[in-house]
Amino acid sequence: MKVYSLSIHADYKCRHSGACCSADWDVPVEVPIYRNLTQALEAGRLPPAAEADDAPLIIEPDLPGDAAAMLARTSNGDCVFFHRGSGLCVVHRDLGEPALPATCRHFPRVAVRDGRGTFITLSHFCPTAASMLFREDVPLEIVEAPPAFPPADYEGLNVH
Repeated sequence: MKVYSLSIHADYKCRHSGACCSADWDVPVEVPIYRNLTQALEAGRLPPAAEADDAPLIIEPDLPGDAAAMLARTSNGDCVFFHRGSGLCVVHRDLGEPALPATCRHFPRVAVRDGRGTFITLSHFCPTAASMLFREDVPLEIVEAPPAFPPADYEGLNVH
């Protein structure tokens, strides 16, 4: 399926501002990701970057649909896997992007899919994405196959 984005977003790359990792958001962890993270925590391959009141993966009775757990947060709202000094997620750093919960893998991407392809824009909650809004180094246009968004199974709104 073809992927499209605005030219101003076509070369997006995370600059590790930490805005998403310190936003005090609930982040569900899907069952396969939960299993991988649990194994990595137990084996000592994934040390949390910060202290939480509870375990780094929280199991609650009222979890969203396909979630096995939620990522824990520190008392100031940071994800326990966010290393504030470097701005890096230790899950991403130590285990790679596939080990991230879907929310973390996809944000700040916002995708809409229809019969023509997948259209990706960026949430401007992300400071990096917001800084790209008023670029003058590229003309504003729709780009097919943007380098920042290679073909993948982007989760998004399906429009028929």
